[in-house]
Amino acid sequence: MSVRKKGDKWYTRFQIDGVRYERPCKGATSERDALKCETIIKAEIMRGNYNFGKSEKLPKLKEAVELMSEYTQNNKRSYETDISRLNKISEYFKYNIPLKEITPSSIEKFKKSLKDENFSNATINRYIALLKKMFNLCIKNKLIKTNPCAGVAMLRENNLKIRFLTKEEEKRLFKAVKNEKFSALIKLALYTGMRKGEILSLKWTNIDEKSIEILESKSGKSRKIPNIGNLKKLLDSLPKENEYVFFNPKTQTRFQDIREAFSDALKTAQIYNFRFHDLRHTAATRMVEKGVDLVVIKEILGHSTIQTTMRYAHSLETIKERAIKLLSSY
Repeated sequence: MSVRKKGDKWYTRFQIDGVRYERPCKGATSERDALKCETIIKAEIMRGNYNFGKSEKLPKLKEAVELMSEYTQNNKRSYETDISRLNKISEYFKYNIPLKEITPSSIEKFKKSLKDENFSNATINRYIALLKKMFNLCIKNKLIKTNPCAGVAMLRENNLKIRFLTKEEEKRLFKAVKNEKFSALIKLALYTGMRKGEILSLKWTNIDEKSIEILESKSGKSRKIPNIGNLKKLLDSLPKENEYVFFNPKTQTRFQDIREAFSDALKTAQIYNFRFHDLRHTAATRMVEKGVDLVVIKEILGHSTIQTTMRYAHSLETIKERAIKLLSSY
């Protein structure tokens, strides 16, 4: 029988084109009423006016990821980072999982998995923010009704803690890196303080005899870094084999990420609690220690405000001591 009674309510269950539907027969008080209701529902489905059912096609993570990928490519300059994170999200939750199966509890487990991989709290928060935005897009496009990230707390970030590479660690790091191109990539980060995404996006057309022009910065503003000294020697020594300065030889396009290779190098060099972004901190700290004005450092690093650059003021103590000594001996 295609209609049945549960408690005091009647339900209809049937299949059309391999899709199984089950729906309450509102207002039905008898089997006859339920059968009439079923006839109406079937007719509406055939006209395309109904889209329901226990076994209907459920929205999957694949659709959400595609939606978010399109959004981030249309609206963000540095969308490659989001794409890389979406790939990791897909790998963890599985591409074909129904969206309704991604719950606050499963997202908390995802957070723990990232922590187990030694991701920083700040990076984990970026993943959660990306998930939250993705699910909001899904709600906007009527794929789901609620956002499972709504009940997921962000982790506390310690943005004031600056980790930089010591000279001894630097020696061990370059000894551990066997690939010359990868070694050059790390040197570029130390020589310029460029962000990882800026380095991976760097093209030869952005470099001339006098400067490196960074077009796709985090702030959205372009900036120029003087191409002189050891920096110029480094860039001149690299072969121009591709439009990108550093590229994936397998795909012949830019690297999406180098996290795994960098982690392996750090492990070999026995350097702990260090991220690629800390090379940028190292460059900034070294400039401060050499007496470079904070405003100049702000321009080189591409900070939007001087307050961000002031994080490196911890290195000013020895410089201030030197200044007082100079004044007292004037």
